[in-house]
Amino acid sequence: MPDDLALVNQQHGQSNRLGFAVQLSVLRCPGRPLVDLPGVPDAVIAYIAEQINIPPEKFAEYGERAATLSEHLEKLRSQMGYRDYDALAMLQMTRHLLPLAMEVDVRVTLVEAALEHLRQLRVIVPAMTSIEALVWQVKRIARQRIYKRLDARLTPTQRQLLSSWLQPEPGFSKKTRLNWLRAAPNKVSKAGLIHLLERVNYLKLLQLPTLPLNVHPHRVRLLARRCSHYSPSLLAHMKRPHHRFATLFAYLSEFSRDLIDQTVDMFDSLIEEMLRKAERAQEKHLRDTVHTLYEAAAILADAGDAFLKAHAEVLEPFATVFAVVSPDQLSDTVKAVRQINRPRDLSAIDLVERRYIPKRKAFLHFYRSLSFQPAQESHPSLTALNYIAWLVEHGNQRVTQLEQPFGRRKQTRTAPLEFLQHTRWLKHALLPGGKINPNFYEAGAFDRLRHGLRSGDIAVIGSRRYQDFNSYLLSSIDFKQLQAQGLTRLVLTGSAAEYLTTMQTRIASGIDELQRSFPVNTALTFDDAGQMHLSSLENAVPSEARAFRRYWYKWLPHVQLTDLLLEVDAWTGFLDRFIHHTAHQPASGQTKLALVTAMVALGTNLGTAQMANACSFTEKQLESVIDGRVREETLLASQRVLDNFMLRLPIASLWGDGTLSSSDGIRFLVEGNALHADYNSRYFGNRRGVTVITHLADIGLPVGRQVVISTNDREALYVVDALCHHDTELNIEAHTTDTGGSTYHVFALCAFLEAIRIFGVIWVFTLFRPPDMAKCSFFDASCRLSKGPKRQFCEYSYS
Repeated sequence: MPDDLALVNQQHGQSNRLGFAVQLSVLRCPGRPLVDLPGVPDAVIAYIAEQINIPPEKFAEYGERAATLSEHLEKLRSQMGYRDYDALAMLQMTRHLLPLAMEVDVRVTLVEAALEHLRQLRVIVPAMTSIEALVWQVKRIARQRIYKRLDARLTPTQRQLLSSWLQPEPGFSKKTRLNWLRAAPNKVSKAGLIHLLERVNYLKLLQLPTLPLNVHPHRVRLLARRCSHYSPSLLAHMKRPHHRFATLFAYLSEFSRDLIDQTVDMFDSLIEEMLRKAERAQEKHLRDTVHTLYEAAAILADAGDAFLKAHAEVLEPFATVFAVVSPDQLSDTVKAVRQINRPRDLSAIDLVERRYIPKRKAFLHFYRSLSFQPAQESHPSLTALNYIAWLVEHGNQRVTQLEQPFGRRKQTRTAPLEFLQHTRWLKHALLPGGKINPNFYEAGAFDRLRHGLRSGDIAVIGSRRYQDFNSYLLSSIDFKQLQAQGLTRLVLTGSAAEYLTTMQTRIASGIDELQRSFPVNTALTFDDAGQMHLSSLENAVPSEARAFRRYWYKWLPHVQLTDLLLEVDAWTGFLDRFIHHTAHQPASGQTKLALVTAMVALGTNLGTAQMANACSFTEKQLESVIDGRVREETLLASQRVLDNFMLRLPIASLWGDGTLSSSDGIRFLVEGNALHADYNSRYFGNRRGVTVITHLADIGLPVGRQVVISTNDREALYVVDALCHHDTELNIEAHTTDTGGSTYHVFALCAFLEAIRIFGVIWVFTLFRPPDMAKCSFFDASCRLSKGPKRQFCEYSYS
């Protein structure tokens, strides 16, 4: 800047000018005086020296007179407005950090915000201990405010009821009501659905108020996550009652939403299982009767040939047919075929009825227990189910006629049929003469409800994943206010037309660059249909390197997994992130040994019982350390430490610089009728399983994992989550997936997150492999291009 250069040039001598410029630079960032820094990198000094045309070597002469540094610092204070950290700065920092602390509880984020604000205020940054003390105090104030705001929403009656839930009850075998609420069903079944509905209805009796708007949802989720690891006894013995009630309020509010989601998921699974069992029954029927059908087909074919012969040769038809097949044999064959025959469209809906009847009460209970809201004015399935529920309440009647009589005066109501139109249920539910089969009518309504929930046409009040889409959005009034104040924090500020025009220009430029590269990219070819193909790349690893690798492995010592974990912990301290949920202390001594032993038991699927037989720790000790320390937030925190440590290692640059990531799903079979596993015939056949989506950075370490139900084939639903919540020092600019992780919605969301800086080509350009990726084993592991030339991948870029 001209003003800075003018001030620098006022100093006498090259060393003083360079030293003054360095002092000015370090005051701006990192915000500390030069005397407080252990040193300044040579590259920084060279960069500054280049701007003022002074040799970098002159910096070594700066400060030969000790008073020079302090004089220059005083001059910067007076002329540039820098001041020391004092009580006023502390007050300003507290007021600035408190709103942010009300949203997040991450110390590093608050420290970074504090340092940035001090630089803006031109306050000389004090020692880091002072900043950490201020951040700790701000976090304490924020927590107290959150506790008070949550507790203030509860009535005395609700507080008394919550206190009773923490005490053992005789009717629950001396268990508490909170333990009863937390108990999950063992499997997907009618009893499991009723199990969940009992807890949903019991939580309704508490009549929890809505969460206060001045408490950020992230802080509510954080409190709820902590409370999920607290025992009723620990909650009951909290010293401050308002902490206890605020924590329970946050937990039950989140738990209620999760419980409703689990209930809807189980309803969906039961409907799907009901239809699947009907299809399997039909398949079994066809397998069992195939011999009979084959014999009948042969007899009927002979009779048909005889009839055609009589027609062609003008013979008496009956005598000709019966000469080949006797009347009794033909009659028995026709009867047998009609008994075992299936519908011509091979629909198994007619086999659903007997499987629906045992689940009917549970489904009606499900509909009456939850509150459904159509996205538009009405939904056909809700209209029909309201009619069914109304008949049940008025005399426990069933829908048996199109014009249904009810009451003593024999009034009539017309049964809704809109939900049956263009469905496979129509011909089974609607009978001749205005009659209705009630079982098919109700099953069809519940099936249509299931489709409405899946598509988002029907929302569930109080749910998290099935709530109305508009509830995710700001109201138009609030958005206009934020827009007027310039507080939208949106990256895309122009109109959609402007954005599309800009992107079309960039796409055209990328296509031109692609066309220019065709002569040099011999591996990229086009077929007659215009499809791009990437030929298999040759192995980039020389045979000598593979031989040396085998030779080198022979010399590596065999290390116990527990010793390896302890050694990595000595480098990184990642085990310190496994904080106990009540003691809030990291593991040490024998507890740390038990922790690494438990991690090996979990990571190798050995289990705590088998591991207890192979070590000095008991199964109870291993289970205790897992319950107290191994949870989602501690696992993510330890993963962040490993990612950041790996990123700083020089060897990591051989794989990447932390700007590229990828994601892919691995599917695992799950034995038994697991609650969160589901069918996926493509991958599991007739068995159940789950999908584990791993998000991998180019330095070779994962940045996140998600376990999802395997029926969600579109992994793209989870791509943006990892990009937004990895919380590492990785500066991810591009994300690659296969075709299972790419949708237009993901690209739209990445655009809103300033995440759609396309790599020079339109995103559908899926078969280009950058040259520097040819030697990257990470790329092969994530996208598997080396295993097939037609394997596709897509790129998202974001900053």
